[in-house]
Formats: sequence, C-alpha cells, structure tokens
Amino acid sequence: MRHRPVPATFFEGQNAVISRAARVYLGAVTLCGLAAVGWSALLWQNSELGQFAFLLAMAVATSRMKVRLPGVEGTVSVNFLFILLGAIELNAPQTVLIAAAATLSQCLWKPKHPVTSTQLVFNLSSAAYSGFACHLAFASLAAHNVLALPHLPVLPVVGAVGVYFFLNTLSVSGIISLTQHKTLLETWHGSFVYTAPQYLIGALLVLILDRLYSAFGWAIFMLVMPVLFLIYYSYRLYLGQLEQEKKHVTEMSELQMRTIRGLALAIEAKDATTHYHVRRVRHFCLTLAAEIAVTPEERQAMEAAALLHDIGKLAIPEHILSKPGKLTAEEFAKMQTHAVVGAEILESIGFPYPVVPIVRHHHEKWDGSGYPDGLKGEQIPIGARILSVVDCFDALTSDRQYRRAMQPAEAMALIRSEAGKSYDPRMVDLLEKHCDAFKSSNQEFVCVDIPFGSAASETGALDSGSAPSTETPAPAGFMSTIAAAREEFQHLLDVTTELGNSLRTEEVFSLLSHRLRTMAPYDCMVIFILRDAALVPMFSSGADSEFMGSQKIPMGEGLSGWVAKNRRPVTSGDPSLEPGYRIRSVSEQALLQSAISVPLESPSGLIGVLTLYSMVADFYTPDHLRVLLSLSAKASLTIENALRFDEARKNATTDELTGLPNARSLQVELERELSFCRRSGHILSVLVLDLNGFKQVNDRFGHLEGNRLLARVAAGLTVCCREHDYCARVGGDEFVMMLRDAGPSDLDRRLDQLCDAVVQAGIDVLGERVVSLSVGSAFYPADGETADALISHADGRMYEMKRASKLGRLAAEPAEVLLAR
Repeated sequence: MRHRPVPATFFEGQNAVISRAARVYLGAVTLCGLAAVGWSALLWQNSELGQFAFLLAMAVATSRMKVRLPGVEGTVSVNFLFILLGAIELNAPQTVLIAAAATLSQCLWKPKHPVTSTQLVFNLSSAAYSGFACHLAFASLAAHNVLALPHLPVLPVVGAVGVYFFLNTLSVSGIISLTQHKTLLETWHGSFVYTAPQYLIGALLVLILDRLYSAFGWAIFMLVMPVLFLIYYSYRLYLGQLEQEKKHVTEMSELQMRTIRGLALAIEAKDATTHYHVRRVRHFCLTLAAEIAVTPEERQAMEAAALLHDIGKLAIPEHILSKPGKLTAEEFAKMQTHAVVGAEILESIGFPYPVVPIVRHHHEKWDGSGYPDGLKGEQIPIGARILSVVDCFDALTSDRQYRRAMQPAEAMALIRSEAGKSYDPRMVDLLEKHCDAFKSSNQEFVCVDIPFGSAASETGALDSGSAPSTETPAPAGFMSTIAAAREEFQHLLDVTTELGNSLRTEEVFSLLSHRLRTMAPYDCMVIFILRDAALVPMFSSGADSEFMGSQKIPMGEGLSGWVAKNRRPVTSGDPSLEPGYRIRSVSEQALLQSAISVPLESPSGLIGVLTLYSMVADFYTPDHLRVLLSLSAKASLTIENALRFDEARKNATTDELTGLPNARSLQVELERELSFCRRSGHILSVLVLDLNGFKQVNDRFGHLEGNRLLARVAAGLTVCCREHDYCARVGGDEFVMMLRDAGPSDLDRRLDQLCDAVVQAGIDVLGERVVSLSVGSAFYPADGETADALISHADGRMYEMKRASKLGRLAAEPAEVLLAR
C-alpha cells in the first residue's frame, strides 16, 4: 500500500536506452511533479508546524515498515497512513512534502536494487502530484459535505484514497507498459488491481486515527503510537506464525502426495506398463466421479486409489504376473491376494480419506462373486465400483502379452454384457457415455503398452476363466512377501543409477564386477569388446581370469564367440568350449564348470559379450539370465559411452597425425615433471626442435608426403627417448622434448642421435636428405622454474640460432644441430 517506485529493471544505469515515448512520458510525469511542488511552494503556510513535523517524522520512520495481509498479494506500508493523515489534517504543501520525504526515504534507505537519478526523479514527481491530488480530492469532497456523516468524513477519505491509488499505480503502470510493450490496462490490471483492498483498509485506519485526533488533539498520537507499534510487531509475529503453520500444512500435504507418488513408483518398478495404466485409470475414474457428484473426500480417495490400486502386486511372483497364458487355480488364488496386500500397505499410511476400502474392494462384483470379501451391490464402495469398471476397460483396450488390445467398442460391448453381474449398471452407463472421450485419452496416455501381467491381473473373472476360491488366503507379513521382489528391483535400480554416473571404462567394469557378485554370483567374469571381427577381453576378474582375460576370440568360435555371432544369450554354457581352454593341463585349469553369456547390444549394434563362469556345474538358472538381460541394455549403453569417452579423452591429449602427446598434454606433463624436480632436486632439460626445410618438402612433394615425413620423424624421435623422457608435437613441424637429469654436458650425444633420426626419416620417406634439425634448449632451474619460462627460453634460443645460421632457407642442406645453451 506504499507508494510504488518505478521497477529497478526499468533502468540498469544512467545511460540506458529507452524509447522516445517513454522519455516523453517521463518528462510529463516530472513536469506534473514540478507543478505540484511549485504550486505548493506558492501556497506554503507555516500552520500546524508541530503536527506537520510529527507526521513527517512518522512517515519517514515507517517507510520500511510493511506487513503482508493474509490471502492478499503485496504488502501494506505503514507510512501511507501518515501521508493520508497529512492530506486530511494539513494543507496541500505540507502533504506534498510528507509524501516526497517518505518516498525519498523509501528509495534510499536499504534499497533492494541501486536507484538511479532518473528513477529517483520519477518516483519523487509521482509522489508529489499524487499527494497533492489526494489533498485536493479530500478538501473538495469535504467542502461540499458529500456523504459526510457527523464527525466522520467517510466519502472524502475514501475519495482521497481512491485518487491516491489511481495516480500512484497508473503512473508506474504507464512507464512499465511503455518499456515492456504492453497495454496500460493490461499492466495495471495484472500488477496493481490486487492492492486496492489494502488502500481501503488504510482508509479505515485513517478514519479511526482522525477521530482520535479530533477528540484528543494530535498529541494523542504520542500515546497511541507505542500501542500501534506494539500491535504492528505483534501482528507481524502472528503472521509469521500463521505462515509457518500454513507452510507446515502444505508440507504435510505434499508429503502425502509424495508418498502416493512413491508407492506408485514402486508399482512402476514391478511392472513397466503400470505407470501409464494407472495414469489412464486415474483420469477415467475422476471423469466418472464428476458425473455422480461425489464428495471432495471421496474424490481425493478416488484419485489416490486409482494410482495405488495395484500396489499389492508387489507381493505377486514375477512369473505369475508375466505368464502369457491362462492362470491355474492356484496361481489365480495367489493373484487374488494383491487386493488385500495393497489395502494393508495403504492402511499403514493413515490416509485422511477412504482410500483403503476402494483398493481392497476394487475386484468385488455386483452379484457378490468377486474377491476378497464377496460384497455385492451397494455394499461395494462407490469408488471401488467406479475403479472396477474403469480398470477392466483400460486393461481390455491395452496390449497384453496374452492378447492384443481390443477396440473400445468391442471392449465396451463385453463390459456391457457383464452389467448387473460383474459391474454396477449405472457405472457401465457412465463409462459408455464417455467411451469416445476415453478412446482419445488412451492415445494421449500411450494406449499401447509393453506387454505385462496375467490373464487375471486386470479384468478379474472376465479373463481368468476360473472361479474364485471361496476362502481368500490372507497374506502373512506382506513386507516379507514383497522383500525378494523389492531386493531385486533395488539392486537393478542401484546399479543402473551408478552406471549412469560412470564415464570411465575402468569404473564401469569395476562397478559391474562388484554388483554382479550379488545379483548373479560368479567365480570368473570377462567382458569382451568387439574389435575387428574378434572379441578382445577388456576386463577380467576372479579365478582363472589371467588366462581367460588374455584370449582373443574370433567371432563364432567358442561359447562367447557363438553368443556374439548369433546375438543370443546362453544360460548353461560349457567353459571348455572357449578357444585355448581345453588344451591347458589340468593343473593349470581352475576347473570352471558352467557359464552364462549375454550379448551387449546398443542401438548402434553389438558392443561385445559379458560372460560369467562358475566352478559349480549347472549353476546358472533362468533367473540369472533374466537379471543379466535386464541389466545388459543399460550396461551396453554405458560401456559404449565409456569407450567413446576414453577415445575422446585420448584424442584430446594426443596428436592424431603422429600419435605423440599434443600441446595440452605437454603442458600437464611438464608441470608434473617440474613438481617432481622441485621435490627431489633433479635437473630437467627442455628442448624445442624445429625441422629445417619442411616447407620446401610440402612445396615439392605435397602435403600428404609431408604428413608421412612428420609421422616418421615422430617415430624416430620416440626411439631416441629413454624410459623417463617425453616427446610431444606442439604444432606444425615443431616438437618439444623433456629429458630428466640431462644437463648441458649430457646433450651432445643425444643431439647427434636426434639429428640422425631426422635425416634418416627424410631418406626413408622421400629417398633423400631433405630436412635438418634446429634445437634450442633450456634447463631447470637455471633458465626458469615454470613451464612457460622454460619453453619460452628454449624456443627463443632455437629461433635465434636458426636465424643466425640461415639454415631455414635450404631444404636439402646437410643435417646440423644447433644447440643454444
């Protein structure tokens, strides 16, 4: 409710560029403000100076005091009350001065953003003419006695507040609309209309304060103000506590929704299709619930139950859920327990609305033949009746492993035939009414799902073909029942998450080795990568890994080669089929008895093969194969990315033409070597080598031959390096070498070798002596203690000697070495 200054984003500095229209508007506002100030100066009267000084001081002191009204955006600034009191009790010049002083204090006292001079002038001008107009409005209305109750000038005060509100907010809206290219009405309505109630509250408070003044004089404020300040701070504390309570309620509500999402995520982890299934079921259920005007609590319960109705399937074995054919009576009896298990899980959460009865009874039937409690007719909760028919419709119109999806009309006809038997006839009518809308919603929510589930998993007796048992077995300890399934899921989730965070091949291989010991135990593990039509072992671990990890297997040969060629997994493999394993002596073998092998494939093709070996015969089962296949897709992508990362990392530090380290790698290695020398006291020689006559080679023989020569020179220089020496190509025909423990007296023989290597490279590639070598040297610590200093010294000396000897002009001159020390 305070005066609203122009936003800080309008200007970012004194030199900000604004449009001509905005400049004209700024000028007009400034002129209006100057006119108000000038007119006030002409009308100035030294009346009520004590009261004026008090209101001025209070307006300035309270310019930063603001409170937020519950349920209303924006804040209330206390200084507005004193500006309005000035408009009522004082003359126009004094009101203008109070408004300007309050605005000045508001702009300069701890502003959130720096205030430019242009902003300050605009804000002061707006405050001046708004305060002036506010006083004139009150004086005019009060003079004509418009709706002025005895001793209570209601309309004059409201009118003055309205004038101040419109002038204050419209002035700022105008400049915002001009700079942001919006209409004035759009800006005003979107940013300031909501503050109108705050101004009306201010008008009410001013009336109260004005009556106190009329009754007791302005000195009463000296007694009232401490009380008002106490009320202000108490109110702020109350609002703070209220905000905390509101925040707590919001957090609890969000926690409950996160719980629902977390439980729904658990369902998704069990079945890949359930995520879309529950989304569609939720949408359809809420649509039908809206038709029968359920209570808000029932609607919330309906929404949560739709998301969580199949959570009990966490306790159902995977082979039952994934069975492609008709369930046996025993399997169907086990499937029936998911409604009770789901209700028990949700009952422990303590929902404030009836979610549990809907989940427990969503497989009850209208004629009483459903499960788990055999309820019939109206005994079945309304939410469960809605969920039952919607669940069936979505299952029938979605692809399943045991059948293709039905057309909506076909599914609706089947459900219609069960009205009055399996489903509430009224719910069937509502479903039929919205069938076409659900058809389009199915497309929006991805109607065709990955196959899952059993014949009885979604549609009850319609799909089961077997009557439900008369006694529903109550699951004992549902947490222990789902523990095995959750453990497998958790292992897969953890390893896939960790794989997603791994970039280096050694990290990926180590992670797989560690995780697979729990998920698919092994005595020996080998990861083969496809290279040139053969499987190359990139990682091996465990018993006999040294031998198994050294065998390069051609495609199609042995167990792993067969898997790679046919891209099919093998569960009960024989390790002795691997090439080279059979011919080893018994004493050399670790007696590996069984193996399981899966191809590693990515969208780009075959990456390699993962093979696990065990010393136990027939150790691996289809469950192990299922785990490996579940993991292989993510592992393949991660390994492929890691291999690419390794290649990119290598390319980033290696010269592609010569295979030598590049300039970036040289910088890192030189810093590392200098650090070692500082600690150990060793000396270090840095040589900068440049080929003389290389430009003439490119001119005479072409760049391809020049590239061949550079590669051969690089190979020759590498041969001349000792174990701890380092050679890099830094660009063009320039190389850098680092020689540890080689001082000036040690270089003569080494330089002769380097010279001979360069000359011989020219002869080998081009058949004649075409290049020679110039060398500049620098020594640590004599010539410098940093990498840049050493290279700069060596480079300068090399070019100095090159110019002095003029060797750079001749392409086939006898080879020489120029050493600058």
